[in-house]
Amino acid sequence: MHSRVSWMAERMTGFWGDNASWVLDKAQGPHEAGYLKLDASRARADLDWTPQLRLEAARRTFRQWYRGVSDRGRRACDFTLSQI
Repeated sequence: MHSRVSWMAERMTGFWGDNASWVLDKAQGPHEAGYLKLDASRARADLDWTPQLRLEAARRTFRQWYRGVSDRGRRACDFTLSQI
């Protein structure tokens, strides 16, 4: 599991810029894998949903959203709607 997390963390820090970095917290905490699992199978089956963004575009959209909300103080709801 750590290799997937590390893979994504490395790509996000490189994409984020501004000398971003990350540190693996080795402290014992709750095992999150059973709780934080994305599964789009029901959306695919029930709603005929398919992803609209590739990974790079999704990361770029996330970065724009996060910076727009945290750095520029925009309201999350308004900024989300503007991205949609």
